[in-house]
Amino acid sequence: MKNKEVIENRPIPIIQIIHCNWTKMSREMPNAALRNTVPERLPIPLDLIDSQAAVKSLHHEVFFDEKDEFQNPRVSLFANPVILPASGCTEIENTSQEIIAIYRYHSSQSRGGAPNRGALQHRLNSSLNNWVQVMENGRFSHGFMGGDWKYQKIVVNAGLFDCLNTDYFIDRPPAQTFSAMADLW
Repeated sequence: MKNKEVIENRPIPIIQIIHCNWTKMSREMPNAALRNTVPERLPIPLDLIDSQAAVKSLHHEVFFDEKDEFQNPRVSLFANPVILPASGCTEIENTSQEIIAIYRYHSSQSRGGAPNRGALQHRLNSSLNNWVQVMENGRFSHGFMGGDWKYQKIVVNAGLFDCLNTDYFIDRPPAQTFSAMADLW
């Protein structure tokens, strides 16, 4: 019986990933000003899940795009994903005591993009009821010999919490942050 109580009262990893995608049309004003209004942390929409009682982990993903002037993001919330999400160059791990965000730059077109950041790596740890934030961006070519450039910014917020609350990432600053933001000419 004791083991069952420990499992049921285990802290909940909550991962929020905010994507912002644009083209050269939003590199300069006025679209750049709209792009810069995309938030780096958001409330967790707990009303999107059926039963909060059965939640052992949450993955909240939000996509902002220049097609709608960064105003109407696509939102998804997954309760109890089979694996913890990874996005861009950031991977999430957790133990029963802490959440770990690991940034490892990958130069591939599907992960880190340009400019090259070499062997850049960083690890952030957060204890119970705290969270960490990793910000990264990249420039990606979609075509032969450079073709059209696409740009992205990804913000990963990750924490380990003892209960569900919509405002974990809003109410307090992160315990640790890491920025792999480059000048995207």
